[in-house]
Amino acid sequence: MKFELQDFYSAIRKDQDPENITGEVSSNTAHYLNAFQKGELINWNWVACLFAPIWMLYRRLYAAYILLMIVSVILSYLPTGLLLFGLFMNIGVGMFGDSIYIYFVKQAHVRNQKMNPGNIPLVVLICSHIIVVGIVSQIQYYFESETVEISSDVYIDA
Repeated sequence: MKFELQDFYSAIRKDQDPENITGEVSSNTAHYLNAFQKGELINWNWVACLFAPIWMLYRRLYAAYILLMIVSVILSYLPTGLLLFGLFMNIGVGMFGDSIYIYFVKQAHVRNQKMNPGNIPLVVLICSHIIVVGIVSQIQYYFESETVEISSDVYIDA
């Protein structure tokens, strides 16, 4: 089964976009159509770079989001791991985000699913990310507090 431009457009088009690609499409749809037509691995996306986790949730890249959160938790135990990971992750998602999205759209097309963002309010996505980060932080705090050894030695100067 060949994945053509019209197939890609049908999978990502928003409700306000016309049925066929020949009409005027929204700017986000046009961005991804352009990236699909170029076929390049690297295509810069500022929104994906600056707001990577929320962009992943908005674009329904749930597997990539979960992987990102798992790696973040693991690297948070390194002294500067999370800071460096966050920087490189945002740059990487900005560079390869469109290619990742196109790949997931192709996979969804094979499974006959639609990958457009739909009508998910942005505030719901932001709150979802905050909740996930809060839960992960609480779990980390719980395990860190369990391993802290408190000294019972008390020294009094006479």
